[in-house]
Amino acid sequence: ANSLRFLQVMHDRLEGLPEASATGDEMPATIIKLPARPAAEPAKAPARAEPPAHAEPPARANAPVAPQKPETQVAAAVDPAMLGIFLEEFDSVRTQLEERLPRWLEDRGNSRALADIRRGFHTLKGSGRMVGATEAGEFAWSFEELLNRLVEGKISFSEPLGEAVRLAVAALGGLRARMLGEDCALDSAGINALKAFARQLAGGAQPVIDGLQATLPEVFLQSAAAAGRTEQAARQAPDRSPDLAELLESGAMDPILRQLMLGEIRGYLSELERFVHDLAREAGQPVEPSLVRAVHTLAGTLSMAPLGQEAEVARALENYLDNRLMSDRPVSLRALFAVQTCLHRFHQRLAVLEDGQATSYPRHDEALLADLAGLAALEDSAPAPAPERPAEREPASPAPAVAVAPSPQAGEPAMPSVATGAPATDSTELQIEDGSILAIFLEEAAEVLERCDTLLNTWRDKLADRKLVQNLQREIHTFKGGARMAGLDGLGELSHSMETLLEHIAGNRLEATVAAVQALEEGCDNLNLFVEQLQSGRLPRTDDALARFEKKVKALRVPQTEPAERAEEPAQAPAHREVAQEAPATPEAARAAEPSAAAPAAKAPQRAPAEPAQTIGRPSAAPTERRKPALRPEPVREFREIEDRPAATADENAPGAQIRVGAELMDKLVNYAGEISIYRSRLEQQMGAVRFNLKEVDVTVQRLKEQLRKMDMESEAQMMSRYQSASGKGATEFDPLELDRFSNMQQLSRALAESVSDLLNLHEMLDDSIRQAESLLTQQSRVSSDLQEGLMQTRMTPFGSAAPRLRRVVRAAAAETSKKARLQLRMAGSSDQLDRNVLERITAPLEHMLRNAIAHGIEAPKLRRKAKKPEEGEITVTVEAEATEFVIRVEDDGSGIDLEAVRKRAIERGMIGANETVEPQRLIQFIRESGFSTATTVTGLAGRGVGMDVVNSEIKQIGGSLEIETEAGKGSRFTIRIPFSLAVMQAIGVTIGDRPFQIPLNSVAGVARVTPAEYAAILRSESPVYKFAGEEYRVLELEPLLEAPSLPLDGDNVSLLMVRAGEHLAAFRVAGLQGHREIVVKPVGPQISSIPGILGGTIAADGQVMIILDMGPLIRRGLERAVQPPEPVVAVREESRQPVVMVVDDSITMRKVTSRVLENHSLEVMTAQDGVDAIEKLHERVPDLMLLDIEMPRMDGYQLLEHVRADARLRHVPVIMITSRAGQKHRKKARQAGANAYLTKPYQEAELIEQVAAVLDIELAPRRGD
Repeated sequence: ANSLRFLQVMHDRLEGLPEASATGDEMPATIIKLPARPAAEPAKAPARAEPPAHAEPPARANAPVAPQKPETQVAAAVDPAMLGIFLEEFDSVRTQLEERLPRWLEDRGNSRALADIRRGFHTLKGSGRMVGATEAGEFAWSFEELLNRLVEGKISFSEPLGEAVRLAVAALGGLRARMLGEDCALDSAGINALKAFARQLAGGAQPVIDGLQATLPEVFLQSAAAAGRTEQAARQAPDRSPDLAELLESGAMDPILRQLMLGEIRGYLSELERFVHDLAREAGQPVEPSLVRAVHTLAGTLSMAPLGQEAEVARALENYLDNRLMSDRPVSLRALFAVQTCLHRFHQRLAVLEDGQATSYPRHDEALLADLAGLAALEDSAPAPAPERPAEREPASPAPAVAVAPSPQAGEPAMPSVATGAPATDSTELQIEDGSILAIFLEEAAEVLERCDTLLNTWRDKLADRKLVQNLQREIHTFKGGARMAGLDGLGELSHSMETLLEHIAGNRLEATVAAVQALEEGCDNLNLFVEQLQSGRLPRTDDALARFEKKVKALRVPQTEPAERAEEPAQAPAHREVAQEAPATPEAARAAEPSAAAPAAKAPQRAPAEPAQTIGRPSAAPTERRKPALRPEPVREFREIEDRPAATADENAPGAQIRVGAELMDKLVNYAGEISIYRSRLEQQMGAVRFNLKEVDVTVQRLKEQLRKMDMESEAQMMSRYQSASGKGATEFDPLELDRFSNMQQLSRALAESVSDLLNLHEMLDDSIRQAESLLTQQSRVSSDLQEGLMQTRMTPFGSAAPRLRRVVRAAAAETSKKARLQLRMAGSSDQLDRNVLERITAPLEHMLRNAIAHGIEAPKLRRKAKKPEEGEITVTVEAEATEFVIRVEDDGSGIDLEAVRKRAIERGMIGANETVEPQRLIQFIRESGFSTATTVTGLAGRGVGMDVVNSEIKQIGGSLEIETEAGKGSRFTIRIPFSLAVMQAIGVTIGDRPFQIPLNSVAGVARVTPAEYAAILRSESPVYKFAGEEYRVLELEPLLEAPSLPLDGDNVSLLMVRAGEHLAAFRVAGLQGHREIVVKPVGPQISSIPGILGGTIAADGQVMIILDMGPLIRRGLERAVQPPEPVVAVREESRQPVVMVVDDSITMRKVTSRVLENHSLEVMTAQDGVDAIEKLHERVPDLMLLDIEMPRMDGYQLLEHVRADARLRHVPVIMITSRAGQKHRKKARQAGANAYLTKPYQEAELIEQVAAVLDIELAPRRGD
């Protein structure tokens, strides 16, 4: 139930927080009904009239009066979820106060107990005002002020003071009932009397306690006295067990108290019954803290009117269960009988209490007490069962601190276990009641702290915006509630102090300054560090952080109001008074991504505003002109500040439910969607093959139909010829056609014609079916693309989600180096969306570069003043999209890279000679080397020489590049280019050398074709460029960049691919283009992806693996190396290139058989179905050899051969005629037309290969395995 309630509340984004009122009378009297917890209900006893408080006690009325309804309760505008959280916190604080109060009253020197009591009232004050429970808040404030005076030594302890605090703790139950609009024994007059008494004591007066008691209802006083006896009886065993009849006859037990006891005992026994039922059903049940509290309260209740040793039994059972809880051990099955016996004894006591008959009640339980005492020792000595959690637990220590590590996320290593017995993180024990609540809290805490960092960064520039303060209050309050529900009291105390500071600012009791913002930033940094420690399975120590924060808050000036109603100061727990000085931030804490301390807040000056010419929406004036790095000029672009956004892409305010999906599952879904695209592509290819074959069937049927028509005409002509020869002239008889006297040949011809007609009908049916299948594939392609795009959008995350983490890194590094710096994030364009996986990989390199900017770039404030720069340095991170790349530029306005120090270090390491002249750009490259560092001392930020080397390596592993620029005294600029790494993209297929590649379509500007002569003229120019669409593209060759063999120019037109990558334009010559299509990006492993220019891999429709090129790095590398295209040469056939053979035949069978034979001997084959088709394909590509059939439709082989020999571009191509005409007349005609060889069908495979090898003058051998 707690986890469900916590989930609901943590996900609710509260729209606003109510203003705290000075008095409870201003609040509306609307009652919010919520279910109350039985354990916290006060006695529903009659209350009597309440005279005003005065010094002398008046005559006490003897007859009680009916209970009264409270006049005011809780503001109606309060969210019920907020009120529910407050009631949970109220009950927890009330239980703590009831436990600490007797310790303090017995030992007045117990400062720890006093601090806990003061903190409890402080918590109720702040939380009550936050939710609108003004009466409870003002009541707690009165006694907090009283205890503050006592702690500060302004007043001393007295008996009236102790009695007043005891009555205040006892009044908490009545306050809770009044908040819920229920009957209670305490009215507003009694509450006001307690508050007035506390103010008198705080002012130094010594009022008489009898005067206070005279104004309080007698039923309330009896209940308070009974509660005191309960605590005393719980600590001291009774000397004698009085008989119940004696108690009733003497009137010692009030009937109202008796009914209260009955209700409490029934409730606690129900909870114990549920535990026994679960234990009997399944052994190894864990002990919940609520069960221990129930048995503890049951023991105190039974001690009020004992008949036997039932109270001692309850205390023994409480000790056993508490031992199980503290040692994190479950209750074994062997304890079932003892717990059941205890439950039976308690039911007997309940029955006696209900009917007053105690004749057969057992008076002694020494055997049961001995069993309970020996049970814990027996189970502790036995080996502990294998725990379900990954942590290995130790036996309980007297005051253990227990933490539950959350389950690791998918793809992350398991967190180390949390050892018990670690030092407590707060003055109270850290108790985690439910591991699921802790896991939920840790998940929500990261998002809450991200939003806090964003609000603080915005508030720094808009200090007068009270809306930001309210939003911060809401976020900090949410964090505090979650931390306390998870049992993290230390985090709750720190966040409560932060919330109190925000209350002062919101109430105009404290001025909103940069120092206050810096104090809150330090608090958020500490909370981030503590959350990280919990996520890694470590218990955070929050005492020092709380003391440092309260010290900073105390240094701020808090204006004072009237003495009677003076503004409260930020709480400072006495338990933390041992901290004499503020602990400095350690290097270990600064090296963590979330630092433990930020820049000093108390004396920090105002930050210089950013330069207005660089960022839109920033302040327009600056006290000192900020100097930007005078580096390589960039194109004029409009920048805007990046908004800090959480990683979730869904709009929180959007209607509809939202779900959380694991990153690993999302990656699998994206991969599955990609596989669907691959299978669809293969289906489309198969469908294309079927469509092509259907066209071949259509051509064949048409040819067969024409042949049958000619055969039918020939047979009829022969029949008429025979008839005219057989009959003389002038015959009057009917001829055979008129009498339907057909021969067998004519009948077969007619039957074949009918079969051809059937084939045509089947062709039409198949064509219609294929057309429908193609339509369905098109629709499926559209849906699949939408699915892939939607999945990819879920994996995209804004770059601004990393902004809070990067700012914390800057603050930590600045605090460690005693420098001042601020991070500014900008973006060019409309979106800063990036693949989540890429962002996670690039975040660590960015963090190191920011630390480097602080350690090596930004100067100390003194040096910056001397250089006429603002004391606060500025680090700017700019992001923008360029074609297929995501560009991140990290700039600082510091001193730049010390090239002289780099040179000295390089000489010491033997990288260059002492007198060698080295260009500055080459010196800059040395900082990428492993172990290279210019730092003179090793610190937590610099000096180890493993920084830029790791950064450069990590960027290369994700297919990115790093460029470094610097200027002395102006600053440095680091430019990171990384691919978007989309899972699906549109790409164009190209042939480079003899291998196919894919190029992302969004980087292609166009395609142009030029003649070899034009291309040769371009290459002969000093700077080879090609003008396309009004822009100049640098002509480059891809083969040298890919270290592939270059192909010489031949007689074909040259294809130029225009590519744009950012500001770089290039034209690449490609051997062939394959058209664009949708491809699925597949990872190729770190060995290949680290090579610049390779974006990934993909699988073609035919199963072939192809590389996807990233053109940006290739263009930059080509320009850096000044790669020049080769001079045009005469086409010389290389041994490594496959010869191309064109097979022209109207027979499908002959084309396939011939193609298979040639391909088995490593020859590339292109086919044509007749002469016209061949001429069309010869315009696109010139083969090395042609195999021609003679008899073909539209254009026969002789005509095609004459066309080839008449074309200057084709006349050098050798031709082999392959036909069934074996006569000398046909051979002679072929040789006269220009044929190089002549084969007749059917031919032998060896004969064909021999002729081809002879004509091409090469050696042909079958492939291995063929």
